[in-house]
Order: sequence, then structure tokens, then C-alpha cells
Amino acid sequence: MGDNRIYYGIDLDDSYTMFSYLDSMHREPQTMSPVLGSGLYQIPTCIGRCRGEDRWLCGEDAVQAARLQEADLVDQLFSRALVGEEVYLEGKPYPSFDLLLRFLSHLMALTPQFMGQMVLGQIVFALDHIDAPRVKMIHRLADAMRYSRELVRVIDRKESFYYYVFHQQAQIFVGDVALFSCQGDSMRFWRLHRDQKTMPQLVTIEEKNLSIDADDRDLCFDQIIDRNFTGDRISAVYLIGNGFDGDWMKLSLNRLCRGRRVFMGKNLYTKGACYCGRVRVSDEAWPFAYLSSSDLKINVGLQVLNRGKREFCTLLAAGENRYEAEGSCEVILDKQAELEIWLQEPQQEKAYLHVIELTDLPNRPPKTSRLRVQARSTEEKKIDIVIQDLGFGELYPSSGQTWTHRICLPKKEGER
Repeated sequence: MGDNRIYYGIDLDDSYTMFSYLDSMHREPQTMSPVLGSGLYQIPTCIGRCRGEDRWLCGEDAVQAARLQEADLVDQLFSRALVGEEVYLEGKPYPSFDLLLRFLSHLMALTPQFMGQMVLGQIVFALDHIDAPRVKMIHRLADAMRYSRELVRVIDRKESFYYYVFHQQAQIFVGDVALFSCQGDSMRFWRLHRDQKTMPQLVTIEEKNLSIDADDRDLCFDQIIDRNFTGDRISAVYLIGNGFDGDWMKLSLNRLCRGRRVFMGKNLYTKGACYCGRVRVSDEAWPFAYLSSSDLKINVGLQVLNRGKREFCTLLAAGENRYEAEGSCEVILDKQAELEIWLQEPQQEKAYLHVIELTDLPNRPPKTSRLRVQARSTEEKKIDIVIQDLGFGELYPSSGQTWTHRICLPKKEGER
């Protein structure tokens, strides 16, 4: 791979957590197991405190100790931490966030010793879905573990699937790629499609939530495959989740394997997160484009004059995670006490203009008012712009003025 960076991928949810790393010594991500050589990658997301002593166990060790009544178990750490729950162990209160932090720190300690010689490229968390509270909590965890914000990224599992697929052999994605995720009687179906006529190739993922008949899983799954494998040819299928455990697929597996590759496993998302980190950090061109549900769909910036040439200064770029996106720049006003913010969708000629009046800006000669412009995505359809008057050296000191403006993003046709 030609660099000395290492990339972590953590697939985190209430039931199990998986942790992988990717470095220059391996062609593909390596998934960590708490039991060396066991191939057991799913680590229960729980922690246990040994009774009568301040000693902590994580994952399967905590589960086993709790069964023997040697430890008090706290499970579902992710959702508990998300709501700020406080748990009591032997009468003493513990913030669930601190317990999740302890659990994750234990995971990081599993990494081989040689990793200390490498530079961290990025640590990517893959979650079932993303919203503002989840991203905020991941950032708190990263801060507590002393990881710089620039090194941390949060994606959903769908985006992780996208990165995983396009790091496989080209025969895998010559057609559409399907994924079935099954837990109990609940099943999720994704169908990844790429448009080879665009540059970069635009990738979309169709999603359906399904259910499977517990009385005849094989026949029900066979019918699901028949209904959903229409249209463009599907060249590969991935089966994820404990619902596929056991030897129940006979009829359905026969249908799945007709003219396509089929893979089973549980660590796809954590590996995809590693690949995501490498792509995002690398300077190499990436020939695919995918906008997830959590990504900005629009570019936000300013039209500026740079050395006599007019250009677009991007504050927020389409494709950035809207829960993490923020950007800033400094500009010098020419004449008018106003600032123009431009919004433009990728590959669209039409742009939207928002004019922000800088009320009470000191009256100065042209090109003697320096401003810092900051943009941040706050909600799904809103951008906050904060403008600070920096003045212009000792001749024109800063007034201390700050202007805050919220922009509602334009609705697409048919949206309410």
C-alpha cells in the first residue's frame, strides 16, 4: 500500500462489536479476536465488574463470569450510553458512557504491538444508522481516548458495504451486488447498483425490510430471492447475521448460487470501515461516488477573487457527513457590507444565492474589512453560517461583531 498508516474499523452496536485494522503489511483488513486464532470475531458489547473487587471484564469473559455469579454484568452499553443512563453495581453508581469507554479501550488494547510504530490514518465507526446524538457520542468517546477529531469518522453500515464491495475482485461487482442481513425472523435486503455511464460511477443502494417465516425458513427465503432478483443481473450475494446460522438453507442456497458468487460472514462491516478510512485519507483517485442518507447533497461556498481570478471557495462539500461537516475561510470585503453564500448541487448548473447583510459593520475603506466565515451542518436541511469581524490590523481593529445566519436548503421537486 506504500504508506506507514494504519486504519481501524469498529462495527459497534448493542449486541456485538467487531474490530479490524488495515495496514501496509496486509492486503486486506485483519479482524481481531479476543481469543487468538479462534476465528470468533463477535465480541459481546458488555462489561462486568468482579464482585467484591474493582476488577473489570469485557465481552465474553464478562458474560461467563456473570453466569458463574462472579461478576455483575452491564450489557447494551451503546444504547445505555446514548441516553446517559447511570447503572449501579454493588450499590455504587457508574455512568454508562464511562463503561462503554472502558470497553472500547479494552478493544484497542488487543491490537498487536507493532502498531505503535505506525501512524494512525483514521478510525472509522460503522453504526446501524446515523443521527446527531450517535455521532456526538462517538466524538465524545474519541475525545476521551485522545483521538483527534480529524482522525475519526462515523458511517452507517450501508456505506461500509459500499466500500467493502469495491475493494473486492472486479468479477464481484460486474453486475449488481446483493446483501441479506438476518437476525431472528427479521431480514434486511440491500441491492447495490453502479451507473457505469457517469464519471465517477454513481452508486445507489436499494433497501427493503423483510420478514421470514420461522416455520419454513428455506421456502420463504427462496421466494424472497425469486421476487427480488429481477432486472439487472446480480453477480454476488453476501449473507450476514446470526439468522443464517445452521444448516437450513437447501432450496434457497441452490437458487442463490445460480450464476453468481455467494459469501457468508459476519465481519463485512468492520472491514468496510477500514477501507473507508484508507480511501478518505488517500490521494489516489476513487472512481465511485455514493451519497449516503447522512451525507450532504449540496456544495456550500463563496465566490471569491483570488489573484485576479474568480473562483469558488468551498465551505461544505457534497458527500461530507452532515453530522460532522464544518468548514471555514477568511475573506476581505471589497465594498458592500454583505456576504453572498452560494449553494449548488453536484453536476447541476443551477445555483442558489443567499445574501447575508452585515448590519452595524464599521464603515471602513474598501478592502479593509477581514471576515472569518464558518459553516456548519446542523440539521438535515439546515446550514448555520457564522461570520466574525476580524478587522484589518492595527489601523482597523476588530469590532467584535458576530453575525449568525441559518440557511434552509432548497427542497427538491415533490418534497414537502
